[in-house]
Amino acid sequence: MQKRSAALDFLRVFSCIGVIGIHAVGIIKPDDGITTEALLRYIVINHIVRLGLPIFFVLSSKSLLGKQDLLSDVSKYYKSRLINLGIPFLLWSVFYYEISNHAYTSFVTAVNAVPEALKSMLTRTSYYHLGYMYTFIGLVLLVPFLKRLLDHLSYKEYG
Repeated sequence: MQKRSAALDFLRVFSCIGVIGIHAVGIIKPDDGITTEALLRYIVINHIVRLGLPIFFVLSSKSLLGKQDLLSDVSKYYKSRLINLGIPFLLWSVFYYEISNHAYTSFVTAVNAVPEALKSMLTRTSYYHLGYMYTFIGLVLLVPFLKRLLDHLSYKEYG
């Protein structure tokens, strides 16, 4: 078992607060006649909390690259990611599509809307809260190739 890092734990906490901040700051409209000082405060806070998302990507990459047992067998890795990530993402995408498009008036209309929900998932973000997942899935697909690349480069080449 790997030893916990206080620095990584701090980054996780900062990222969580940042993502909550992104959603909280998003409800403020800076053009609502606020003072210059308040606008400056809004801009600074907005930029600070937006650091949370890229830090989550870095932490996720570190976590994925650390799964040596899964990465040694690429088919096992992709199967594991499909089960643990793909299926829940698919179900939540359909659920959010149904909720946001009011297709849930009855069970039959909800079921009939599933093909449209799947099309929506492939052509655009089915719901804005799932926007992170599209980038994360791309990262998950690239990790075995990135791991192989990093394993064959020397420190001089990428350090």
